[in-house]
Amino acid sequence: MTDQTTSTTGEEPLRVVLLAIDGSKHCQRAFDYYVKQLRRHNDVLLLVHAIEPPSVPGSLSVSNSGDAFLRKHAEMLEEQIAEARRMESRWKDSCRELGMNHFSFLLVSGEPGEAICRAAEEHSADMVVMGSRGLGLLRRTFIGSVSDYVLHHAYRPVMICPPTKREATE
Repeated sequence: MTDQTTSTTGEEPLRVVLLAIDGSKHCQRAFDYYVKQLRRHNDVLLLVHAIEPPSVPGSLSVSNSGDAFLRKHAEMLEEQIAEARRMESRWKDSCRELGMNHFSFLLVSGEPGEAICRAAEEHSADMVVMGSRGLGLLRRTFIGSVSDYVLHHAYRPVMICPPTKREATE
């Protein structure tokens, strides 16, 4: 899997835990589970947020309407990045309040499942922790599931924190 890096104090090896975040109650549930059940004092927590760039039609011509579309596309992307930075601040504050010493925020681009798997690989994550919306089989088949994608493509342990039965039926 990954090389085990020894902590600077010579204690047990450092463990890199990737936590996929999107600002939803589902990722908050995953964070809470990590803190209460999985956290080790010398973990390195990598908070990863994926931005899916707005799509640009392939038939877009270079014209005044095309320029307007590209400006709107750039504005939408800037709004996503600004929201991600606000999210970064909130999550870092939460980590500091809990006395975590080793954490960082990573903003990645692309389809969320693919981007999370790529980040896990590039940063040698030992584990991925994420929430789930609790979609049924039919809805998951038609609209897709980021957690399902990561579970089958991350090639490392993945902890998926599902909603409670009550949350899943709301």
